[in-house]
Amino acid sequence: MVDKCFHGPDYCQYLLALNAAVEAARSGKHGKGFAIVAQEVRHLATRCASAALEASELLENSVEKVSEGTRVAEKNSDVLREIEMGITTLNGIVADIATACMEQAQSIGHVNSGLEKINAVTMSNTSNSEETSVAAETLAVQASHVRRIVERFTLRDDQEEKQHVFDEQDIQPWIRIRD
Repeated sequence: MVDKCFHGPDYCQYLLALNAAVEAARSGKHGKGFAIVAQEVRHLATRCASAALEASELLENSVEKVSEGTRVAEKNSDVLREIEMGITTLNGIVADIATACMEQAQSIGHVNSGLEKINAVTMSNTSNSEETSVAAETLAVQASHVRRIVERFTLRDDQEEKQHVFDEQDIQPWIRIRD
């Protein structure tokens, strides 16, 4: 269609120049100036045809380049859509990682709280162990004193009574003697 637009007018000019040359030939001597104009119109028609052909080629090249540009734009559009989907997927993964990190931080907080409680219980146990150790040592000392006191007592044979005398100092720390 574009080709007809360019080649239609130059074809008409060429026919017009040919018609003018025929009329100039018929007019003889009087048509000499008319023949010169006809020849110039024919040259103009040839140059127009050449320009029309060049314009047609340029237009075809432009159409091909526009088509190629359209294909490249569509391909880029597809790539950009893939990138967008990748970014959306990546955003979801990052959100999942952030959620997991928050959950881990909470879990670590719970673990730390548990460790603090264990530490407090351990310190309490250590303190209790020290107190128990001191109490055990005190009991051992007291048991030793009681054993020494009890060893002074003797049991009767055949219902005989043996008396044992002990000092008030031996039992003073544990037993209060009434006066």
